[in-house]
Amino acid sequence: MKEEHVASDFLDAVAEKVASKILPTVLKKIEESIPISGDKMVEAEKAAEILGVSKDLIYRLCSQKQIPHVKSGAPGSRRPKMMFSIRSLEEWIRQQERLNCPTWNSRA
Repeated sequence: MKEEHVASDFLDAVAEKVASKILPTVLKKIEESIPISGDKMVEAEKAAEILGVSKDLIYRLCSQKQIPHVKSGAPGSRRPKMMFSIRSLEEWIRQQERLNCPTWNSRA
């Protein structure tokens, strides 16, 4: 009876370890499968508000290709409108958290 309990505890521990390794991948696949049509696009001013930064910083991050955005306007336009997916901004925030504090995120 005790051997069964030890084996069960061992299997539970292995299952938990495996789940912790594959869960991020599974969640990412699920998130990627959600249609983007339910996502809301916002302009630079709202994106800056969401992130708590200045609109100038938003434009700088766009020019450095460091933040996800979509340019809208005529091809070759000198001042295209920058649009931001709220879902992409949220994911970008999570990526920044993982990059800036990997030990904190490994506890989750």
